[in-house]
Amino acid sequence: MNCPDALAGLGGALDGDALSEAVEQEIADHLEGCESCARSARELSGVHRLLLEQKADALTARRRFARPRPAGPSMWVPAIVAAGFLAAVIALLTSTASDPPPTKIVRPTPEFRKAEVHRVRVEEARREAEDRVDELRKREQDRRKETDDAFAEIVRQRKAEEGRLAKLKVEEEAARQESQKALLVPAPARPMTRVAALRVARVDGKAFLSGRRECREGDDVAGGESIETASRSSVVLAYPDGTRLDVGPDTELRDLKETPAKQFEIRRGSVWADVAKQPQPMRILSPHGEAKVLGTTLRLRVDAGTRLEVEEGKVELRNLAGKRVEVASGQYATGEELIAHPLPSLVFGDTFDGSPANEWPSGWLKHSDGLPRSGFVVQDKVLACPKPPARTTQHAIFPVDVWPSKFTLTYRMKLTGSRTDRAGVEIDDDRQDPSLEYDAVAGVVRVDWPRGKVLKQVPYRIAPGTWTDWSIGVDGRQVRISIDRKPVLDLELADFGRVRGASLVSRGADGAQFDDVKVLRR
Repeated sequence: MNCPDALAGLGGALDGDALSEAVEQEIADHLEGCESCARSARELSGVHRLLLEQKADALTARRRFARPRPAGPSMWVPAIVAAGFLAAVIALLTSTASDPPPTKIVRPTPEFRKAEVHRVRVEEARREAEDRVDELRKREQDRRKETDDAFAEIVRQRKAEEGRLAKLKVEEEAARQESQKALLVPAPARPMTRVAALRVARVDGKAFLSGRRECREGDDVAGGESIETASRSSVVLAYPDGTRLDVGPDTELRDLKETPAKQFEIRRGSVWADVAKQPQPMRILSPHGEAKVLGTTLRLRVDAGTRLEVEEGKVELRNLAGKRVEVASGQYATGEELIAHPLPSLVFGDTFDGSPANEWPSGWLKHSDGLPRSGFVVQDKVLACPKPPARTTQHAIFPVDVWPSKFTLTYRMKLTGSRTDRAGVEIDDDRQDPSLEYDAVAGVVRVDWPRGKVLKQVPYRIAPGTWTDWSIGVDGRQVRISIDRKPVLDLELADFGRVRGASLVSRGADGAQFDDVKVLRR
């Protein structure tokens, strides 16, 4: 083998080419006999070793950031084999410089090659483990720094809260001492004030608040108080929002309240209520149930049972068993039956057929002011006034407890003689008590307030001894008078309250007669 072939084979071995045993032996024999090639082999060996070390260092640095390499034979195995062959050759050349030359070069055995491959793989694994340990140590240091910072922040917050707690304890102790000092100083007496839930707007007869003091017009009724009326007595109660209660005779109301919602209990008697629109339902309790009202006009009567009459709006009536019924405008219901029925159109009627002759009409009421106002008697089945006291108006009061807000009053009337001054109807409202009558002296149909204040009058003539059919319609503040089915006078009463009663009136020496009296609901 010549020099170029020997150097080419040696270079291929360094590049990882597999050489047969015969070729390896020829290269070894040539190097043994050629000093120039031996020197070149030693130089190639040094360069090759340096390249291997640099490549190993670069690969180790890349592994820290590269993905794990797949399992399989290492890329270093061919280089290891070549390095083993070259090492054997170099060892031979080195030994020739001092020792006697061997007769034959020794080729690396398979066991040597296997052991060398294993050694390189273990070394590679060791370097990877070192890199992993270095990385974990760095992460440990970073995490320890983060933990130390978090721990320091917690300590700082704890110390700040401890300082705040110490200040609060000092303030608490100072406040406690101040409170103890205040206990030793008596507070100035403050006058007690009572918040009125409603006010007494009118009193007719006698009534009592909470059973102790007599009720007077203008009195305040505090929350939780009760009110009781005597016979032939009534009271009007007014709430600040315009809601009004008309408490009838022999009536007892208990536990009058305004907050959180209007409420009272009626133990007996009757009450008429004109309820303004409420944010919460007004509750009216009775021994047999309750009524809930949002805003309406109604009448509730309690005796052996409970009867509810609704003029406007809608009211829910419920008994003690929890059953309920809604009662709408123009309907009534009882707590026992809980069925809504239409209100009867006839509120009151009297033809005087059942009253004893020459006596006061049955059921009608008399004035109790001590004046001679009761000259009416029943004669020939009509209401007459045969011997009226001079210059005193005679009154026969309708026996109607609660008047509808809209009604028509009809009757037949006759002037007994030419000395009859006037005759008609006087209405008792809770404000002015207007009179609607025929003035025979002036020859007019007139509406006036007491003490002669004329509101409106219309000329009209009625001959004495002649029966005329009268109709007086009341719709809130609107009043219409018709005679013999013909409208005669229309008037709006600006200062007119709810009708509480009415009387047939007659004045003059001859008086007047009345028959077929009716009050009809409109």
